[in-house]
Amino acid sequence: MIATKIKENLTRLGCHLKLKLGYQAKGAARWLLQVYQQQDNLEEFLRVYEPAIALNSEDETLLLEAADFLRRRQQNNPAIVIYQRITNLNPSNFLAHRDLGDLLLEQQRWYDAEHTYQQALQLVNSPSPFLYRKLAKTLAQQQRWPEALAAYEQGWDRERGSYQDLQTCKAQVDQHHETWETYELLFQTLAEAKQWTGAIAAWWRAIQLDPYQRWWWYERCLKLSNNYNKLGELEDVFRQAFKNNPHELDLGLNLSAVLEQQGRMQEVYATHQAIAHYKLKQRCPQLSPQTSLKPSQVNFTIIGAQKSGTSSLYYYLEEHPDISVSIKKELHFWSLHYNKGQDWYLSHFLPIPEGKSWVTGEASPTYLDSPKAAERMYRVFPEMKLIVLLRNPVARAISHYHHWVRLKKEFRPLEVALQDQLNQQPKWDDELAIRNHYIARSCYVKFLPDWLKYFPRNNIFVIASETFQAQPSQVLQDIHGFLNVPPQPLENKEYYNVGDYHFANPSLQQDLEDFYKPYNQRLEQLLDQSFPWD
Repeated sequence: MIATKIKENLTRLGCHLKLKLGYQAKGAARWLLQVYQQQDNLEEFLRVYEPAIALNSEDETLLLEAADFLRRRQQNNPAIVIYQRITNLNPSNFLAHRDLGDLLLEQQRWYDAEHTYQQALQLVNSPSPFLYRKLAKTLAQQQRWPEALAAYEQGWDRERGSYQDLQTCKAQVDQHHETWETYELLFQTLAEAKQWTGAIAAWWRAIQLDPYQRWWWYERCLKLSNNYNKLGELEDVFRQAFKNNPHELDLGLNLSAVLEQQGRMQEVYATHQAIAHYKLKQRCPQLSPQTSLKPSQVNFTIIGAQKSGTSSLYYYLEEHPDISVSIKKELHFWSLHYNKGQDWYLSHFLPIPEGKSWVTGEASPTYLDSPKAAERMYRVFPEMKLIVLLRNPVARAISHYHHWVRLKKEFRPLEVALQDQLNQQPKWDDELAIRNHYIARSCYVKFLPDWLKYFPRNNIFVIASETFQAQPSQVLQDIHGFLNVPPQPLENKEYYNVGDYHFANPSLQQDLEDFYKPYNQRLEQLLDQSFPWD
C-alpha cells in the first residue's frame, strides 16, 4: 500500500516535470487530469487543466470528462469553454450540446442556449420532450411567444388536462387575440407543470399588458423576478403607472411589493402611506391640508375562518363612516409575515384626522389556526376585539379544496383529496401542515382555546357564516354594536369571493359529518353557543 502510494506520487511529480519541460507533455497532462478527477481534487485540477486541454485539444473523450468534472464542481465558465470546444471539434456530439445548453440556460444566456438546444434537437432521432421544454424556456424569456408555445406543444404530455389550456393560449397568441388573461392562464399552466422559467416570463408579459391587476399577491413570482434581475423593470412599470393613476390602489401595492423584494422598506412604508392618504382624501374630500393626523391604533381583527365570508364582512364594515380598515385585505402579519415588523404592519392603516374617533381593523383568515398569532397579537394589542366567522365544517372544507384547485395548488379529485385527509390527521402544532389541510382547518375547537387563553370571551364575537349570509344586515349591525359604533343597516348586499361548485357524494358527506360531530359538540360547549350545522 505504501509502495503504491510512493509510486503514484513519483509518477505525479514526473508528469508535472514533463509538463513543465514540454517532454512527452501530452500524455503526462492527460494522466494528471484523470488522476485529479478521480481524487476529486479541484485545486490541482485547475492548475493543470488549461495546458492539458491545449495539448489534447482533439481528444474528445478527455475534453468531455474534463467539462463534466468542472460542471459537477460548479466551475461553469471553464466548463462552457470546453463544451464549446467539443462542439466545434465535433458538431455531432449530442451530449456536449445538451450540457452546454443547460449551463447557458443556468446563466440566463437565453439566445446562446436557444441555438445550442436547436442544434441538440437536430441530433436526436426522435422528438425529445425535455429538450423542447428547455428550448421553450429560452424562447419565453426572449418574449418570443409563438415560437415558445410551439416548442412547449412539442414537449407537453397530451394526456394532461392542462394541455387544453396550453392550446387555448397558443390559439389566442397565434391569432393576435391575447390579453393579460391569456398570459395569466399560461403562467398557471406552466407553473402547474413546474416550468417556472417560462411561467415567470408569461407573468411578466401579463403585467406588461395590464399592470393594474393585483400582481402583489404573487409573492413567489416577485422572488423569482429578483433572481432574473427583473425587479427594476417591474418597478419602472408600476411606478410610472401609479404616478399617472394614484387612484388605482393596486398599482401602489404592486409597487410596494417590488420595493419590498429589494429590501427598500422605508420606501415600502412611504408607498403604503401614500395609498392610505389617498384613501383618506376619498373618505374625507373636504379635509383641510392643515388638519392634524394621528396614527391608527388597531382595534379589531377578523381572524377567520378561511372561506367563511370574511371578505364580505371586511367590505361591509368598510362602508361604516366610523370604521377604517387596512388598505388591503389579508395582511397575514400575526401569522405569516410577523418577521416584517410592526412598522410594516402599521403602515397599512389610514391616519385618523383630528376630531375623528374611528375604529380601525383588518381581516386575515390565517390567524385563527395559527399557533402563534394569538400570543403575538395580545402582546401588542391586549384590548383587541376579535371577530370569528365559522362556516359549516363540511362546506368549508369542500370550498377550501375548490379554492386550492383554482390556485393550481391541488390536482387530485375532490373525493380522493378529502378521503386522504380523513385517513391522515396532521400534527396540530405544524402550522404549514394545518394550512394545507382542508379537513383540519374546519376543526375550530382545536384553535379557539388559544385565543381564549389570551383574550376574554366578551372580546370575541363568534357567528355562524350561514346566519351571516341569511341575515347580513342584522349580523352587521350586531357587529357594529360589538365595536361600539352606531349600528347602520347594510345597503350593498353583494356577497364577495363566492365559489361555484356542486358536491354530490352522500357517502363521503356522511363520513365528513360523522367526523366533525364530536368537534362541533365540543365547540358549542367551549363557547356556550349553538351552530346551525346538524
